[in-house]
Amino acid sequence: MRFRKRQVDPNKDILELLRTYHRRITALERELASLHRLRKETEIRVGVFVDVQNVFYGAKKEYNARLDFGKLLPFIVGNRRLVIAYAYVIENPDIDQKGFFQFLDHRSYTVKRKELIRHADGTLEGDWDMEIALDMIELADQLDVVALVSGDGDFVPVLKRIKLKGPKVEVYGFTHNTAADLKEVADVFVPIPRELMLQKENTHVWGTS
Repeated sequence: MRFRKRQVDPNKDILELLRTYHRRITALERELASLHRLRKETEIRVGVFVDVQNVFYGAKKEYNARLDFGKLLPFIVGNRRLVIAYAYVIENPDIDQKGFFQFLDHRSYTVKRKELIRHADGTLEGDWDMEIALDMIELADQLDVVALVSGDGDFVPVLKRIKLKGPKVEVYGFTHNTAADLKEVADVFVPIPRELMLQKENTHVWGTS
């Protein structure tokens, strides 16, 4: 029996080699592009401003649960660079909130506290709207993103002004507790998901231990 000698086609081998190199180069280009996007993302400066009372009651209304403020900050910031995170809290003399303040301190929040005012007629008063607005305006020049965690429509005028100064505006809130015009003025509105709610066994007055 006679066997034919297999003929080698050098052009075919070269073509296959080129295809292999092309696949490797394409994979490297994708990896470099991914690293470049990540690097650019980590350079984005984010400031977070949390209207604690507003989202506390928003979580209760939306999910009948409490918001995990520990999970909230990573959810907002992601791979970006956190410049400042303010948590604005009204102190209620009838509730021991020391544990909650310590909880926030240990999770990169700067806590701003204001006492609840009790009027002679028995009504209670306490909000941070003016101070939150002033802080956002003052820091806008140092940020690429202003992230407001609130559903309060009173912030619409200040967010419009901030957008004129350059930063992107993101609003995080509960769908049924966020004013429609606040959603509209934001560059991005992000509903706070159920995944950020606390498990009942881990809750105390405000946050987790």
